[in-house]
Formats: sequence, C-alpha cells, structure tokens
Amino acid sequence: MGFLVVYKGNQGGSVTIPDSEFEAIKPASAVFSCPLCEEIFESQELLQDHKIAAHPLKRPYLVIHGSAVGSDAVCMKKRLERGDLGVENAEQTYLDGELFDDPDKMLATLVANQSGRRVVTLSYQSYQVEVGLTFDLISDAALKLVEEYFQDVFSAQELSAEKLRQFDSKLQEAHCGNTYAGGLGCYVSGIMAKDRVRSSGLAFEQFNEKFGEALDALESIDTELSKSIKAAILFSRNQFVRSMNATFLPQLSAAAQFMTSGEFRDVEVETVPRSVLLPIDSVTDSVVMFCTRGATYRQSAAESLLGISKTSSISLEDRDKINFALMCHNLELSMIDKAKGYFRKVRHSVAFKEVAVNIMGLSDGN
Repeated sequence: MGFLVVYKGNQGGSVTIPDSEFEAIKPASAVFSCPLCEEIFESQELLQDHKIAAHPLKRPYLVIHGSAVGSDAVCMKKRLERGDLGVENAEQTYLDGELFDDPDKMLATLVANQSGRRVVTLSYQSYQVEVGLTFDLISDAALKLVEEYFQDVFSAQELSAEKLRQFDSKLQEAHCGNTYAGGLGCYVSGIMAKDRVRSSGLAFEQFNEKFGEALDALESIDTELSKSIKAAILFSRNQFVRSMNATFLPQLSAAAQFMTSGEFRDVEVETVPRSVLLPIDSVTDSVVMFCTRGATYRQSAAESLLGISKTSSISLEDRDKINFALMCHNLELSMIDKAKGYFRKVRHSVAFKEVAVNIMGLSDGN
C-alpha cells in the first residue's frame, strides 16, 4: 500500500498543477437527428417541432365493414369476407404475434381461419393498438335448428321457467348452445320479468336488462325471427322507426306507424299452419291490438287500457304509449276535453311530444 501527503494550509508552499493538453480541445456541438428522416437540428426543441409537423403521430386502426374499430375487443357472430376488412395508418401488422410485411396477407390469413380468438396488432411509429377478435359463428343449419326449438317450446300462450328449461335441454341434446340461443332465452326472460311471472326469479325492473342482452346477442343475426324480436324490443323502448319497417310483423309495424303519426291502421292477420308466432309481453299485446283492430274494438277496450296505465306494474314507456293512444282515440270520437287531458300527460314525453302537439294543434304549454 502507499500514501499521499496531505498539506495543511500553506505548509510546504503552493503546489503547481501543470497545464493539461486536453484544455485546448473543445467539445463537439450536440447533434439532434430525426430518427424517421435523419434531418439534423441544432436543438431538441427544434427536433420536436419538426417531428410534430412532418411526422404527426397517428392511431392505427383495424377496419371492419367500413368502420374503424375503436375498442380492444370485438365479438364476431357473422363470417367475414376479405372485402370486409382493412387497416389504416399501420406501418407494421401482426396476427397472433407474427409479423406480416404485407397487411393484405395478414388480413387474408385472418379470414382463412375464423375460429376462437385472434389478436391483430397494428403499430405506427411508437403508437401500438391491439384488437382481440373472438369468433362466435353459427351455421345456417344451427340457426334453423335453434329457431325450430324456439317455436316448438314458446309458441304456446303461457311462458314459464319450465319452458326455458325445456328449450335449454333441447339445445344441449343437439349440441347447439350458442350466443344466438342465449339471446332468444334472454328475450323470453325479459318478457317474463315484464309480465311479473314469479317463476322467472327476476324483478320487474330487470326486463330492460334482459332485453338489452338479447339485442346484443341478436345484433348480427338477420333471420326473420331475430329481426322480429329486435323490432318488438325497440317498440317496447319507444324506438319506433325500425319497428315500422318490420313488414313481417304487420300488426307491430302498423302500431309503430301509428305511434309516429297518430293515424290508426287496421290490420287483419290470419294464423295459418306453420305460422311463426312471436311471444310478446301483455302490455305490448294490448297496445298493438288497440291500435290495429278497428274502431269498434277500441271503444270496447279503452277502459281496460286506461286501467293498465294506472297500475304500478308498467314501464314509463308503456304508460306514454297508452296515454298517446287514448288521446288519439278520444280525438277520433270528438271528445276534445278528454283528448286534451291525455295530451297533458304526454306533452313532455321525448317520444310523443312533437307528434302530440301537431295532432292536437296546441302548443306544448297548453
């Protein structure tokens, strides 16, 4: 080991430090290079301004059916064709972790295998987006079988938990339990909750939740049964435009047209063998019949409909439909004072305010 002498104060005199040859060397100026185009800048601030102006950061998108996917998880219930897919703002594309130099090849590979969960990853500069696609496809044969079971079980007038169990058992025996079948079951459960069927085990307020689950499950299914159920649910929610176009449900379509115009339309429907019967809740059934079975029927059913509107077991949307129908009915009978009374009940309704004002020829404050 060695030692260094420690000088105290000026003891021993000053120590002269020799000049260093490195003092004459000046450091090189800092260089700020753009990593994207290699252009040189004098400062970090100038480089940052350049990147914002010349290379703006863009979000890459997966495009399905012409619309950019904004979520990180998508459930596909309908088979995709190559023309249904695209990418935007993607410099690099991955499928299930595998890098593809050509986005078209990645999309073609995805279309070729639509099963289980596939993960599409897109990147643009430092921006990376991951979309998980879960494929829950159902064949035409399975669709037909599910709908046959639905008709077999639920074509009778009364709905019950036992019938739901029968439906589920048939599906299990045929090994065709799927999201579509689940959506049909949710619709039936919603009707039972709305009609306060005790065996459903559901509170009245849960009917809308079940209807929402049914809409989600049936969204991409285009059979007449599926479209009929969606039209019935939207009618229940006072969303009448799509229900008006349900030509395969002439009574519901006519009732929806009445709700947007105030003009009653009489409809006669014959039930023939093999007719498809769609279960609906009791209030919707009463409203549709009142609107479509003619003036004589309306006169006999008006008091009953009024009684329904006064019960606590009715949704606000149904109460508005009934008050609007009774307003138009009394106007049809030239009972203006009664019609004005019902008008006052619907004048603040989002669904009926405008049409009610137009029909009555009043301001919404009257």
